Amino acid sequence: MEKKPNILRRQLDKFDHRDLINSSFWVGQIFVLIATVVGVYLAAQAGLRQAVEFDNLMGDQNVYFLQKSMHSEVSDNLQMIRDYVVEVRKNQVINRKTLRPYFPRLVWENMRYSPYTLETPPKYLTAIQRFYGEMDLLIDKYESKTYGSRYAADQMIAAVERIEPVLDDMALTLKEKEKSLTEAGVDL
Repeated sequence: MEKKPNILRRQLDKFDHRDLINSSFWVGQIFVLIATVVGVYLAAQAGLRQAVEFDNLMGDQNVYFLQKSMHSEVSDNLQMIRDYVVEVRKNQVINRKTLRPYFPRLVWENMRYSPYTLETPPKYLTAIQRFYGEMDLLIDKYESKTYGSRYAADQMIAAVERIEPVLDDMALTLKEKEKSLTEAGVDL
């Protein structure tokens, strides 16, 4: 077994180790080390910047989809209310509760679980919340015969007319968001 260390020792002696003594070797190695550290740092910065931009775009896309869904849901419910008002004005129903419309509120109710809900401008959330509350109250008072058919119908139409400009403004905002996301290369 003593032959192996001697063989290794002989092979190491064959190498020229004079470069290790030269200062130019060490200066070169320091520059290689610095270049590696700087390169890794710059690559990490670029990667972080890309990751943040990607995360922002995905967040914007999710906010867009949430607001678009909410807009569609409320718009559909407005049409249901208009149809309901037509029936209320006919006033030919003995049991008013048989007319009660069912307003789908899937998006509205599930928004409480979404982290993107609070990125929706408060003017939209507040207006829609008031609208649903007012509709529920008007329908309940109509069904309990607290309000007559004509008065209830007029109040419902007034509530619809108050929410329509909010939805129109929301539609414009959604178009702007859609345009900026499309320009950023996000598929909608």
